[in-house]
Amino acid sequence: MKAKLFFTLIGLSLLFSCSKDEDPVVATTLPSIETTPINSITTNSAISGGTITNDGNSTITSRGVCWNTSPNPTTINFKTTDGTGTGAFTSNL
Repeated sequence: MKAKLFFTLIGLSLLFSCSKDEDPVVATTLPSIETTPINSITTNSAISGGTITNDGNSTITSRGVCWNTSPNPTTINFKTTDGTGTGAFTSNL
């Protein structure tokens, strides 16, 4: 039986700026991502990824997928590192 993989895309960063006389400001546009469905699932591997379509006026410092065989994976579990910036990426899990 194939294990279910739960994943969360990682690598999106938010931009915060502040000055002495101003309140902290959060970037007005959040980064956007379109995920790729998990495919080529085997007992030990799968392929996923996505496309970061908008950087939200922030620097995308890391792209990838984190996963686990339990719900709510984090980067402490398993993760890929698939480049930086906007654009498409493929993650070999």
